[in-house]
Amino acid sequence: MSTFEYKSYKKFVVDWVESQPRRGYGQYSKIAEAISSTSVIVSQIFKGSRHLTLEQSLKLAPLLSLNPLETEYFLALVQWERAGSFDLKRFFEHQIAELRSKGLMIRNRIEHHQLTNEDKMIFYSSWKYLAVWLCAALDNGRSAPQISNELDINEKQTLEILNFLLEKGLLVRKNGKFQLGQKVIHLSHDSPYILQHHLNWRFKALQAMENLENDSLHYSAPMSLSVELSDELKSELVEFIQKMTERVKDSKSQTLRCLNIDWFTVGSP
Repeated sequence: MSTFEYKSYKKFVVDWVESQPRRGYGQYSKIAEAISSTSVIVSQIFKGSRHLTLEQSLKLAPLLSLNPLETEYFLALVQWERAGSFDLKRFFEHQIAELRSKGLMIRNRIEHHQLTNEDKMIFYSSWKYLAVWLCAALDNGRSAPQISNELDINEKQTLEILNFLLEKGLLVRKNGKFQLGQKVIHLSHDSPYILQHHLNWRFKALQAMENLENDSLHYSAPMSLSVELSDELKSELVEFIQKMTERVKDSKSQTLRCLNIDWFTVGSP
């Protein structure tokens, strides 16, 4: 569940409680302890008309595992519901909209390694750099000849790419094998290299389609739908990407895969 999908902090907390083991049994007591209050007050807040104070909201954020941006958004929701005038509510509505927009931008929701602009220009110039980096993660490491053979890249170029990745800290070398030094890299959506990055991997997707690989999945679906549902689906896709990234980061590296996602308006919006 994503904080940014909610317009009510109470609904978010209630849903969070229900998502916990045993449907949240004992969680309201933990909330009361976190905000230095009583179970009676907590019940009046989340089942009645009472509201959290800003101090209580800030104390509650760690229990909800909110990052700094999510915490700021959560506090803005609290302030909006506590606001006593139309003008004040409108002020916080603008703040909430801005924070939600930031929250839906993937670069703010995934911890990632920073490369210099010169490094990015090289790294994203070809699919091979990212593929070599990821291939080195398979089965706790790969030798240069193994990577060259598996990716069908000549060994001289493979060594050049490996040396670059070693120099930038993206790979480490142990017992003659190359392993990941950094597990997550993310390219900002407004980067001048983003188009080339997308082209690199969409070209590889086309190659996979031509090879008719049985374990591949390819899906294209132009559709007509409401603007509201379109926004909801985009939010769900962003949430899926975040969850996928976290799961992949802690997963065993046994196979090399690529996921391409496109969600865009066809014609003039």
